[in-house]
Amino acid sequence: MARLRRTRPLEGALPPPGGLPAAGLPRDISGQENPKEIARSRQGSLWLQSRKDQGARVSEPHPRRLSAEDPAIPGVLLLLRTAFAYMEGRIDPPSSLTRLTGVGVSRHAAQGMVWVVEDAGRPVACLFGMPQPEALYLGKLAVAAPHRGLGLSRRLIDAAADEARRLGLPALELESRIELTETHAALAALGFAKVAETAHQGFDRPTSITMRRPAEYR
Repeated sequence: MARLRRTRPLEGALPPPGGLPAAGLPRDISGQENPKEIARSRQGSLWLQSRKDQGARVSEPHPRRLSAEDPAIPGVLLLLRTAFAYMEGRIDPPSSLTRLTGVGVSRHAAQGMVWVVEDAGRPVACLFGMPQPEALYLGKLAVAAPHRGLGLSRRLIDAAADEARRLGLPALELESRIELTETHAALAALGFAKVAETAHQGFDRPTSITMRRPAEYR
């Protein structure tokens, strides 16, 4: 049975690797259906299907690890803000991403890991990592909407698993907000299983779940 514990400092609510939330149509911050976003979502879905039908690829599909001075850092920050925007008004408390800056991304790259997948030199997918005593802790998995469905999340998770094995860590661990059930399903498809429920400070109910998978999982 999952246990309730306080959330860890490196909180990371993950956007759904497969696309917009499956729980319903796009909504604005008041919770009302947003016709413009619905139309944009449907148009984007048709365009993505067209990309799949044509065997779409990214120009540089293999993840690379960023340095603290990497010129891609501003693009990573923009990608995160865009990919996580759908969570506004859906998760409580709000994502810590609202406080993330380019300096913060650079600091994380220096102290931990930031992997990125690029298309024509532009970040289209990313993942953060930080070694912990018993696992490589992951956060901020993001894939740009036009590049979803191409297996980029799996490539990033595989890169993290390679790093965990290199460091002698037995597992990958991450947290996902309790409301994002479609994300939980996507992570389960990548080999993660729920091991705990967590609560942010000031909350007497679970606000996140912790998921883990073996580093050797394939």
